[in-house]
Amino acid sequence: MFVEGFRVESPRVRYGDGEIESEYRYDTTEVVAPPSPEKGWVVRPKSVTYHFKTTTTVPKLGVMLVGWGGNNGTTLTAGVIANREEFKEKSKVDKVVVLWTANTERYSNVVAGMNDTMDNLLASLDKDEPEMSPSTLYAIACVMEGVPFINGSPQNTFVPGLIELAIKKNSVIGGDDFKSGQTKMKSVLVDFLVGAGIKPTSIASYNHLGNNDGMNLSAPQTFRSKEISKSGVVDDMVSSNAILYEPGEHPDHVIVIKG
Repeated sequence: MFVEGFRVESPRVRYGDGEIESEYRYDTTEVVAPPSPEKGWVVRPKSVTYHFKTTTTVPKLGVMLVGWGGNNGTTLTAGVIANREEFKEKSKVDKVVVLWTANTERYSNVVAGMNDTMDNLLASLDKDEPEMSPSTLYAIACVMEGVPFINGSPQNTFVPGLIELAIKKNSVIGGDDFKSGQTKMKSVLVDFLVGAGIKPTSIASYNHLGNNDGMNLSAPQTFRSKEISKSGVVDDMVSSNAILYEPGEHPDHVIVIKG
């Protein structure tokens, strides 16, 4: 039977002006491996409460693709904000999502007093700190405006100070690589094998890249960003199966990238 409209009557559901808020309690069980074979496993029931909010109308969405900026610091972040506002006005969209699509950057150094906390990050922004990567600057601008930012490259855009800022502003950030080719295939296969109880012990990844992507990754610092992303893609799957893998154990993993 098709129902055009309905209303949920529950103490966990609240209707507001153009939006619906709800609370959902998820009951699950945590299984903890013993610290030694002599001790038994621990099964611990737990409940987690999630808060959801959705609008009652589907917004017109605009996706803004961004890349490397020529300026630094507050000059760039102000430009990103202005571009976002202009894009939203011209496109007549209700919501904007910013998607980082540039080539891989080198890993940024996480330095105490520079980008380790929210306050230090914003102070470094005012000083045009050269160690701050372009992708981090774009992310700061989006967080300050409450615009979702998705990172499509494998560098460490989300330094600790930026994560703290996003939490404080309640702004959405996510992503650490598109993983659209060989990396995606590897993650799917390893997930299938581990889920089936088959233990991969060695992984060799060969990547042949052309054009600007291959040239960019020929630099050791940017290659390291890609290497970390590709080697870490199986970590969650391995750590989730304490039966196949002992604590600290993981497959031997070799990454080869050729331009």
